[in-house]
Amino acid sequence: MKLLIVTQKMDKSDPVLGFMHGWVFHFAKTFERISVVCLEKGKVELPKNVSVFSLGKEKTADSRRLGRGFTRMKYAWHFLRYITKFRNEYDAVFVHMNPEYMILGGMFWRFFRKSSALWYNHFSGGFMFRLAVFFSRKVFYTSPFSASARFGKSARMPAGIDTDFFSPRGEPSSRSALFVGRIAPVKGIHTLVESACILDREGAQFSLTIVGDALSRDAGYDANVRKEGAELVRRGKLVFKKGVPNTETPVIYSAHEVFVNLSPPGLFDKTVLEAFASGRVVVASSRAFAEILPEECLFEEGNAESLALTLRRVFDFSSDKKQKLASSFREYVVKRHSLSYLAEELYKNL
Repeated sequence: MKLLIVTQKMDKSDPVLGFMHGWVFHFAKTFERISVVCLEKGKVELPKNVSVFSLGKEKTADSRRLGRGFTRMKYAWHFLRYITKFRNEYDAVFVHMNPEYMILGGMFWRFFRKSSALWYNHFSGGFMFRLAVFFSRKVFYTSPFSASARFGKSARMPAGIDTDFFSPRGEPSSRSALFVGRIAPVKGIHTLVESACILDREGAQFSLTIVGDALSRDAGYDANVRKEGAELVRRGKLVFKKGVPNTETPVIYSAHEVFVNLSPPGLFDKTVLEAFASGRVVVASSRAFAEILPEECLFEEGNAESLALTLRRVFDFSSDKKQKLASSFREYVVKRHSLSYLAEELYKNL
């Protein structure tokens, strides 16, 4: 089977979307040929049976000069040109998290009998999403709380974690916590920093590392969070680090004892599964992980007191209990969310 993948970005060095490069690299072992159409192309190192076509967002100077509306028209024109020009080079279509592309190409793919699937994992979806679902033959999701889980054509999929790459690598620092992700209000960083301040006032010994960058629109939020944690930074209990490529995160996961995730309820955040595969204990607020996380590792969303209590409790677990939890978490990902399993399920469903 020859596959067309439509995605936002192909760049192995991207801190947020770099995982897609790994997906395509691995999918190339299962599919005869893969064509990728992306909005933006960066550093790629892929097998010979993979071709990558960019809609041109990396040419930022052109975008600023032409204006936002014209630029979007240009992207749409390039997209339609690619999917029609290379229509004989793919049998099925996989659209990742971008409903607008399913809407643009859906009628064309139906006419030429291309099997099409939309991967959408947000817990809310508006008109554009519902229209994209109409054009899709299949809808994929990982979280049972996702907006895409309620349709008859929906299929729950493995999250696609490379469990050979994300694996335990040495012993972590004692009583160390880690957050990896974008610095934004929806990620709950303010709650995490507030909980660290609570632990510090109680005299707890710990360290917290936050790895990630803020978008320009969240610059004010980023500044406020750093201001709140400034005293902890000064005393070495809190460290802010710039976002790193997905390829560098396994070492970071393994260096810390506890991974913290503050995603909204229902969100099946991939970083949690990467931390699981890396043999880390995880605390989270999303009930999407209630099937694997024990109650003592869950905390109330947006509640710094609840998070501080949970962190204190987990830090105090015995070494044996931490090891058993970490082993069970990794086993869960290997069996149910590995990248090889995702490739098999994708092929079968398309």
